[in-house]
Amino acid sequence: MYGAGKDSPIFQVDGAGFGILICYDSTFPELAASLASRGARDGECCWVVPADVAGTVGGLRSEGTSAITSPAGQTLSSARALSEDLLVAETIICRPTHRPTLRNPL
Repeated sequence: MYGAGKDSPIFQVDGAGFGILICYDSTFPELAASLASRGARDGECCWVVPADVAGTVGGLRSEGTSAITSPAGQTLSSARALSEDLLVAETIICRPTHRPTLRNPL
């Protein structure tokens, strides 16, 4: 379950590129910068979707802090602590002409 990966692909959905940082990977800004430099961005906005394991494996306990957060900082969906969960949220593709802020959310 806790194995190192070797790839960090960029996925395309409706013209928007995105990458995935899982668990501890998200603590390294270089990994996010690498994804962004290879096309994991959409205009001027960034959705944050941390994915975390939940439960105890080999003496390691993880709360399962997965969530979906909009570019404006609004949490749209979050996982229940210590439970397997499937998170779903409706998102929109941002365009450079729209820069979401806390005062002007999506």
